Amino acid sequence: MVLDTGSFLPWVKSSENGHMKGMAPQYSPSNSTTFKPEYEAASLSYGTGSFSGYSAFDRFCYEPNQNCFEKPFKFGLANHTTMMKE
Repeated sequence: MVLDTGSFLPWVKSSENGHMKGMAPQYSPSNSTTFKPEYEAASLSYGTGSFSGYSAFDRFCYEPNQNCFEKPFKFGLANHTTMMKE
């Protein structure tokens, strides 16, 4: 998972949207038993493109089921991206 750490929320790419297929790594909400969508819509634009999605919560661990945050981790789930042409 690649995090965008310069935002008000860390953002991750969703595997649930066909527009983003082939971009790795991706987060898959359907593979998580602790995923809770918040559906607070957001979008951001950068110099090279933009993305939109919604906020959500999930359990975050540095290793599978080890070294986990105590509370659910809030993040943005990007389900649409655009890249600007040079």
